[in-house]
Amino acid sequence: MADVAIQIKEYARQLGVDIVGIAPVERFKGAPEGYRPTDLMKSARNVVVFGIRNLWPVVGSSPSYVYSKMGYYFLNRYLDRIAYDLGRFLDDRDFAALPLGAAQALRLIMTNEPGGSKERFQGIFSLKHAAEQAGLGLIGKSTLLITPQYGPRVRLGALITDAPLLPDTLLQDTVCCSNCCICVETCPTKAINDRDHFDQMKCFMEGKERAVLNKKRLESIRKAMKEDIVAFDARAISAAGYVGRSCGLYCMKVCPIGKRNTT
Repeated sequence: MADVAIQIKEYARQLGVDIVGIAPVERFKGAPEGYRPTDLMKSARNVVVFGIRNLWPVVGSSPSYVYSKMGYYFLNRYLDRIAYDLGRFLDDRDFAALPLGAAQALRLIMTNEPGGSKERFQGIFSLKHAAEQAGLGLIGKSTLLITPQYGPRVRLGALITDAPLLPDTLLQDTVCCSNCCICVETCPTKAINDRDHFDQMKCFMEGKERAVLNKKRLESIRKAMKEDIVAFDARAISAAGYVGRSCGLYCMKVCPIGKRNTT
């Protein structure tokens, strides 16, 4: 339904999003069981994915209080509000909507990865893969979503709906340059390798200045987060939010894709 898709995109932009796209649930058939839109909402037909750019000076300041407050917590709350408002927009038109909001790490699970089993933080739904399926960008060598407009410097949100919306075309052009490995080369913890693999725990734990602090933090998270069980302890969830940002976000800072305004 083209008119509803146009309306919800226009409303999303009025609410403050910079990018927005629509992905039909059929595009998620290859997702792991339990993490598909229909696993969260049986009547789901589409996923509306949206993003807000992270201002370059905010990213550039990381690790800092400014990034922690404005680039992470504030944007998450902003995206949560937009998701709920879009849900009300659809509800007013007699469509069901499940607002997911911004990404949060809610589980600590064991996964099979190159080199053996490893612990990994996980949410209830992969927003970056949903954004890829909505035509907003492509997963890059850093394993972050790379958008043509802003590179990896975006925060994402989403909602699931049974509204019959016109889907967006998948992005066909390669976003990452084939000979560019700057994110791999500059990662201070060497958590990204040249096989497009990201070692989440290596990113979280390694680094001379934060290794001791993060080890203590991880132990506190483990106490609150049991495998495959969502932890509702706000402190545990907040601590999990530190994943990938304590290192200084070099994978976001150095990426040449997208507009970079340092003024």
